Amino acid sequence: MNIYFISDFYFPDIIGGAEICNNALLEKLTNYNIIKLKSSDINIDFLSKQKDDFYKIVNYFLFRIKQKNI
Repeated sequence: MNIYFISDFYFPDIIGGAEICNNALLEKLTNYNIIKLKSSDINIDFLSKQKDDFYKIVNYFLFRIKQKNI
């Protein structure tokens, strides 16, 4: 199983509190298959194909409007 870690931005692209905390969490999850994705890159087709996987959504401001109703 994959774990998709979804966030608007990642450290060091943005150096903010959320990005620093997310980075610290990702550094601890080394025993898992973590796939980092930006929320702006997620679409409904992707979600429907990966429905058996696990998602950790930490920021979703940049999700497209239609996708927020999933």
